[in-house]
Amino acid sequence: MARPVEFDRDEVLQATMEAFWERGYRDTSMQDLVRATGLHPGSLYGAFGSKRRLYITALRRYFQCCNEAMTALLGGDSSPLRAVRRYLGAQLDDLSDRRGCMLINAVMEFGDSDAEIAAEIEMMFRANESRLTQALMLARGCGELPRGCDCSGLARFLLCSLHGLHVAARSHLPRAALSDALQRLLNCLDDESQRAAETSRPSATTG
Repeated sequence: MARPVEFDRDEVLQATMEAFWERGYRDTSMQDLVRATGLHPGSLYGAFGSKRRLYITALRRYFQCCNEAMTALLGGDSSPLRAVRRYLGAQLDDLSDRRGCMLINAVMEFGDSDAEIAAEIEMMFRANESRLTQALMLARGCGELPRGCDCSGLARFLLCSLHGLHVAARSHLPRAALSDALQRLLNCLDDESQRAAETSRPSATTG
């Protein structure tokens, strides 16, 4: 009886994610995955199931990598608002990546034609929104945002705007244009911060 092929699952998942990220689901053949991973089709099917299951697993890995980067960018700063600005500013390199965002690519490729994949992506987007909302609430709590700021709504606005920029980037919008659009998004945070500063100033008194 043949022994099962041994391989580093983490390395195979990384290679699989890169292949799907590069070409999308439909344009990535099993032969592409065989070349990317160095495994035979039987080994891939045996370890991960169908091509579709392999894609979902790769999508989850992509989200995990993004989530780890998001956590690192939003943490470890005495100013929560500065951390949010750092996170948003770091998106320029992602926007300039010709492969785009794998999650946005999945939305554009599948729409709502695959209920399971749509549910996976919705869960991932909601997790990002929750994480950003928490950071904005910290900023509000330390006076960097107005006390009446709707942190959940602001987080949703920022992320939806980023998603739109990722779609625009796929039309080969120049990096300078993407940078300008991202800066305008950051200006929204500056406006909120300015409002917080103005409302915290002592009122002028007259003699």
